[in-house]
Amino acid sequence: MKNQLITFMAGLSLAFTSCVDMDMVPKSQGNSESWYTTETELKMAVNEFYILGYWKMDSPESMEQYSDNFTYRNTNRKTLLDGTLNGQTYEVYHLWQQSYKLIARANSLLEGVERARNAGLSEEVINQYEGEAYFARACKYADLIFYWGDVPYLDKYMTITEAERMGRKPKAELIPLVYEDFDKAIEYLPVSYGSEAEHFTKGAAYAMKARFALYMSDWEIAAKAAKDCMDLGIYSLEADFSKLVTQSYYKKVKCGKI
Repeated sequence: MKNQLITFMAGLSLAFTSCVDMDMVPKSQGNSESWYTTETELKMAVNEFYILGYWKMDSPESMEQYSDNFTYRNTNRKTLLDGTLNGQTYEVYHLWQQSYKLIARANSLLEGVERARNAGLSEEVINQYEGEAYFARACKYADLIFYWGDVPYLDKYMTITEAERMGRKPKAELIPLVYEDFDKAIEYLPVSYGSEAEHFTKGAAYAMKARFALYMSDWEIAAKAAKDCMDLGIYSLEADFSKLVTQSYYKKVKCGKI
């Protein structure tokens, strides 16, 4: 009888426990269900766009390693001289991998930012962070198209299985999508951040759009984007070109002081 009573009480306890509404989303820390709700979360997400690994391939010091000046003095670049560069070469798959990593981060923000709107964050603030995401995505697709032409196009979150089923989108269809992202970045990004840490700006979006248009031989688009950038009235050419090739100037650039 005693054992039966214990069994009954244990079953009753489980029954009551099963009726409890368990909220598995933690409210005291960041999580995928509630992220992108506050400006702090948007800022933290956008800061990830500036990881050096996403942009290093286009930096002056990294591009130098592919010049004649470097390859003929360094056996590590023998694949260039032998014509054996392929998809397994580190620089190749690293560029592909890092580009899609940043694209995924940008897509995640663009999909999740609606939560910030629902939470009452101002449209002006939201647009700035959206602009940074559009700029990052445009730049990375611009790189991918320049190097590979037709590439898979992801503009939303998808599983690995879904991504593996995708084919490459034709280059002719990709180019207008990149321009569209640059245009949104131009619309949303500020000309300057004042005394705050520098992030992507309207001028940067104009300049990168012009560069991409040059690569794609879209001369009129390139000319207009470059002219629009100049018309912002905050950029000028260096009067003394010789100072741009000094070692001290290069060190300042490398350290992010210029």
